[in-house]
Amino acid sequence: MNRTLTFVFLLFLGFLQHCIADGVCSGISSKNAYFPTTLNSVVIFSENFAGGLPVNWSSVDNTGSGVKWKYTTTGIYRQGVYPGYDSLSSMGTTARNGYMIFDSDSSQNNLGPEEGELISPMINCSGFPKVKLAFHQLLIHKNEIATVSVSSDGTTFATVYEASASLIPNQPTSNPDFVDIDISTIAANEATVYIKFSFSGSNDFFWMIDDLNVYFPETDAAIGIVSPITSCDLLSSVETVNISVFNNGDESITHFPVSYQLDSGTVYIEMYSDTILPGGNAEFTFSALADISLPGLHILTAYVSLSGDTTAVNDTVRTRIFNGPHIVDATQSYENGFENADEISGIGIEDANNDGTVWSLTTEDAHTG
Repeated sequence: MNRTLTFVFLLFLGFLQHCIADGVCSGISSKNAYFPTTLNSVVIFSENFAGGLPVNWSSVDNTGSGVKWKYTTTGIYRQGVYPGYDSLSSMGTTARNGYMIFDSDSSQNNLGPEEGELISPMINCSGFPKVKLAFHQLLIHKNEIATVSVSSDGTTFATVYEASASLIPNQPTSNPDFVDIDISTIAANEATVYIKFSFSGSNDFFWMIDDLNVYFPETDAAIGIVSPITSCDLLSSVETVNISVFNNGDESITHFPVSYQLDSGTVYIEMYSDTILPGGNAEFTFSALADISLPGLHILTAYVSLSGDTTAVNDTVRTRIFNGPHIVDATQSYENGFENADEISGIGIEDANNDGTVWSLTTEDAHTG
């Protein structure tokens, strides 16, 4: 065995012995970290826990054990005992500027039962028919009960999430682990919403949280036309119509109507039944064919009709299709130098992929314009 393999083997053996001795194996992960797109979300309330326990938050020690939710920039009390899991990863989080931790392991089994609560200030969710809660976390499960609960009056709390529900003893979450919870049944349209993180245990491991967001997840489907396009050759009476649908919202979309109309003719409505993830897009081909055999200019209009869509401006797209050869003579000729004095109001500008970047007239970095 060469020196490199010997070193790797000894490192693994030492790590395995360390796992057995401490009752936790850092190499096991229950989930993959997922980070939200939140392309069009409206943030109602956010907290990244930079600089200590925020004003109007409360950390409560219900048993008097002395172990409670605390602010940290370094992680657990026993640094180095759980390699890779003794602090919240800063990959995709704001952990470098601090976060909150309930470190049950710091009691060293000398303080008895622990029960700590971290409670947010009042959050006004009035006017938001749907509300979600998102945060980053790191938890190693032992025997603790670690829950998130929500209240609309500050008194009666309902559990919406159990952090260790899918974990076996001595198993950690990913580091970091992204949690995204729909709390609409309690928080939607409520003026007094409170979030509570509760940890109950006795010499268990630890729970870290950061980057809390309460937000309204907007729904937004946008549409673009892929084909047919202008052709100098005559198009046929059986042209296929292809569109792209973009999911600019925060949640997956599926099963919604799409339609198209050529000139002022029949509106063809069909159903898109696959799923498009947040930030994704997919193409759709209509089964209804388009008759574009007549030479000349045609207007093709396409629509997407998604229930609850909060941005209507990108639900419809139109494109001009010129079919067949076009003879330019002295009376039909056209020129434009795109100077400041030139007329450009009749030139159509389309954002074909709905990314917000379009053609525009500029005088910067140019000879004359």
